[in-house]
Amino acid sequence: MNSPSLNDIQALHDELFEDRPKKRGTALERIVALVFAALDEGDVRHQQLRRGPGRAAGHWIDVGVEHPLGLAIIECKQWKSLVDQDVLNSVCSRRDQLGATVAVVVSIVGFTAGAIAVAAEEGVLLLRVSRLAPDDHWHGIVKEIRMRGTFVAPAIVEMHWVAVNPAEAAALASDPEASWSFERDPFEDRVEAKNGTPAERLGDLLAQCPSPSEPGRYQHEVSLDDIRYVRISGTRVAVRALRWVEEITVSRIESVAGPASPGVILVERVTANGAEPIRVLMDHELRAWRIAEDRRLVSVGGVRRNQHTTD
Repeated sequence: MNSPSLNDIQALHDELFEDRPKKRGTALERIVALVFAALDEGDVRHQQLRRGPGRAAGHWIDVGVEHPLGLAIIECKQWKSLVDQDVLNSVCSRRDQLGATVAVVVSIVGFTAGAIAVAAEEGVLLLRVSRLAPDDHWHGIVKEIRMRGTFVAPAIVEMHWVAVNPAEAAALASDPEASWSFERDPFEDRVEAKNGTPAERLGDLLAQCPSPSEPGRYQHEVSLDDIRYVRISGTRVAVRALRWVEEITVSRIESVAGPASPGVILVERVTANGAEPIRVLMDHELRAWRIAEDRRLVSVGGVRRNQHTTD
């Protein structure tokens, strides 16, 4: 009986492809081809017969990737046991005979210590792919971001100056055209000293009364250190304080940011130090590709990757 990992790979293959191949191991090969296409590694092809420069003997490779730096050969092992050293030796031999620049071995279970040692010495990339369960924690890769925040929005709804001479202020208040002229940036506007030079900034005066954190309407007042002057409709008016009403609105927001579709495949790099997560592939990323009749990976829209070499 197959192990759960084998069953998971077969079930995922059946979800992604309409037909089930008869050859054992082809399901993983097809999935890996989709993975490398989704990773945008180059021109990907499933099952390819290659010959090295000047060689008559050919070698079948499970997945081949052409990129500007050369050929990558990918060996896929849909085994329920660890991939051993003999597989690594064979892959290295084929890499050298084909003149490939990169060799990759993919397993759904893992690799023996001997295989890992050969990979380290020969520069072979070892990958483990596994299907993710819906409730999987993604093995250290961020699945979603949850944010919870409280936002305090202050707004000044009333503001006026407290005049030294109330009668003067009352006369101006009776004039519907009277207004205090702000500069371009109101918070940079300044009151004037007696001699007409700029004094305190409006923003600095407001900052003396920090905004409350609870919702409601609040009245604030800041007394000036000395008599100051503001210009209201062209009239220079002596003032002694600034008074305003602030309205506080509090909003509490919770949001969850996640992928557009479920994660289905976890790709890990295996070394002597253990497995390091590289990428989680989403359902929509894998379904964006299909294997054409010539075994090359094309997008579902029929677009083929740029090919760097020909067979």
